[in-house]
Amino acid sequence: MKKHFKNKIMIRSYWKNFFWKEISDLNSLKEENLLKKNSDFNFYQNNGGTVLGISSKNFSLIASDTRFSLGMTLPTRSTTRIIKICSNIILASAGMYSDIFFLQNLIQIGIKKFKNENLEKCLVSSCAFYLSYILYCKRFFPYYSFNLLAGLEKNREGSCFCFDAIGSFEKTSFCCVGNGQSQVQPILDGIFQKKSLLEKKDFRTMLNAKSCIKEIFLKIAKRNISIGDGLQIFIVTKKGIFIENHFLKLD
Repeated sequence: MKKHFKNKIMIRSYWKNFFWKEISDLNSLKEENLLKKNSDFNFYQNNGGTVLGISSKNFSLIASDTRFSLGMTLPTRSTTRIIKICSNIILASAGMYSDIFFLQNLIQIGIKKFKNENLEKCLVSSCAFYLSYILYCKRFFPYYSFNLLAGLEKNREGSCFCFDAIGSFEKTSFCCVGNGQSQVQPILDGIFQKKSLLEKKDFRTMLNAKSCIKEIFLKIAKRNISIGDGLQIFIVTKKGIFIENHFLKLD
């Protein structure tokens, strides 16, 4: 009787272990499927935007389109990607709009603190290093934004700085970032370096630079679906910051 009872206990424990293993295997499969589903989630999204900057002796300007895209949808047609940092500095960004909004406000607050503590305006070059520091601090989980910083230095000369997402930057006289960079940058190289033009115009003057920017955006809006709706131009001069708004294609 004792042996028979022991055998029954052994059989029960065996089947218990067997079923527990099956249940645990099923749970592990469910967890794996959940992880696979969650791994498809992307933290970033590209909300479009093409930003173009030009600097010269007496002025610097930044132009941007106003189309906000999310895949093939257009949540809004009137976004502003350019922001006034202080009376002599402007900042424009392209990429993920939530990161852009947070980063621009963060820089605005930092420059205001600098002005209140030092009782003087921040130079564009100093602001460029500050922006680079903020972007580099977030290099392991970066802000998905590509930035252009423009303004006037102490000698009232215009300067433009181009940034990538992790804080590397360079000073240029003309630059473009965003969705239309591959189409706009070769045109800028041809115009301002005078390599592919028969007519030699002086595009360093404000009127010629503005007309050039309008023509570029009008032509590229026909070839790129993420560019359109409106064009904003912010101009920094010794008299202040001026804003111009123009229409692009609305389809």
